[in-house]
Amino acid sequence: MPAGYAHAYQVVEASRMMGTLSGGFERFFQHMGTPTDHTGDQPPFIPDFPRMQAAAQQHRMKFLPEHRWDVQE
Repeated sequence: MPAGYAHAYQVVEASRMMGTLSGGFERFFQHMGTPTDHTGDQPPFIPDFPRMQAAAQQHRMKFLPEHRWDVQE
């Protein structure tokens, strides 16, 4: 996704996510996450929203809390 385009994803059940990042976007996750050397099973990481918001601002990102998903059944 090119910088400057609004986009979203929706988590509908607990899962693991893997992505390929480029252009420095991975630094956002470094700033919002917490260091670990644990590689086995561990509880899910649930980021603190103020910390996530601060990391987003560092990387010229913004969250769109007013976004609503169209529900189609």
